[in-house]
Amino acid sequence: MRTLFAFLVAAGLTGSALAQQPTTEQLNARFLAGPSAVESIGMRTVWQTQVPSVDHSSMVRVFPAEGDSVFVTDSTSHLARVLTSTGLTVWQNACGRGHDRVHDVDRARIGAVDEVLVTLDSAIAVLDSGNGTFSRGQKLERIPTTQSALYGRFLIFGAKGGFVAWQQYLVGCFWKSNEIGGLIKSAPILVGSSVAVGSTSGQLALLDAQTTRQIWRKKLGGPIEGQVAAGAGAIYAACGDHAVHAYEEATGALRWRYITESPLTSDVFCDGELVYTQVPRQGLVAISAAAATMNAEGTHEVLGRDGTLRWKSPAPGTVICKVADHVLVWDAPSHTLSALHTTDGSTSATLTLPRVISLAVTGPIDPDLYLLSSDGALQRCEARVRATQQARDVAAQATAP
Repeated sequence: MRTLFAFLVAAGLTGSALAQQPTTEQLNARFLAGPSAVESIGMRTVWQTQVPSVDHSSMVRVFPAEGDSVFVTDSTSHLARVLTSTGLTVWQNACGRGHDRVHDVDRARIGAVDEVLVTLDSAIAVLDSGNGTFSRGQKLERIPTTQSALYGRFLIFGAKGGFVAWQQYLVGCFWKSNEIGGLIKSAPILVGSSVAVGSTSGQLALLDAQTTRQIWRKKLGGPIEGQVAAGAGAIYAACGDHAVHAYEEATGALRWRYITESPLTSDVFCDGELVYTQVPRQGLVAISAAAATMNAEGTHEVLGRDGTLRWKSPAPGTVICKVADHVLVWDAPSHTLSALHTTDGSTSATLTLPRVISLAVTGPIDPDLYLLSSDGALQRCEARVRATQQARDVAAQATAP
């Protein structure tokens, strides 16, 4: 009942209009992704809201951030803060000049500090998180080429010249950098207190997030253009040398290498058990993340250095998250979101979302999913398995002696 009421309110139906409950078809038409479509991928809609337009601008991108808010940018470099609980727009303000590109939006909260950091082409705009007013600007010594990873007092991002740069945002100055060459096209990822990053120079590096020092570095046989991934104690990268590589996080030793017929430029995703990437003319492949498995006799059997293929799927796009026992695969050119079983890669649902121009998730496993249209419609969905567990926890607390 609560879920239906939330749908009705989000659809703009209140008061007497609630007496005439819309059909499933009408609800599906009102939402970016209708209730039945969202249900088919293991999620539920929490709300859909309308982000106000400034000067007839169009929305560009949604950025989930830690905490109680999500941020939306538009074509005139305005930023809106939207509450995740209700979909209410708290404030909207300019974060740059009209031609500035917004690389990332982060929420920094350390002690009494609570600020929004907007990474632009040549500067960081710092806004007050409470009212959105411009606090100060920070000129960037290294020009960003990727989104940022927020670590303590630092924003860590790929920069022109093949540098991984550390910006001390509290002081407002460049701190240090580590050069790996080429062009860094995808954001560095945090792996505990380390940073993993790849470059078109073929370098795959694990760096200390606190000191910038190199923990290990590997030279692969081709460029790394897509996002690297981490999980099950290893770092993974798809490479232009026709292979997906897995290296031990602790030592940098090769765990396995999966050879393909084509050079790879795709992102890699790891859910802790499988490693997923898109291979030209082969489709989406799922490779065992482990270096060993349990055989029929109950002993560990080494899988070898060639990587073990679990399944293939013709689904286009990139794996963005895992929800229950499915992975969600987003293909931006065709505006399709597919749900695939992790056991065999079979497709359980395919959603066509023609109005969605930006899609984001809050994490890799059972996350919130945000959908954004150019006219400002913003929809929040959550994994049903997580919502169910939260309800159980609340019920357990209510009945506890």
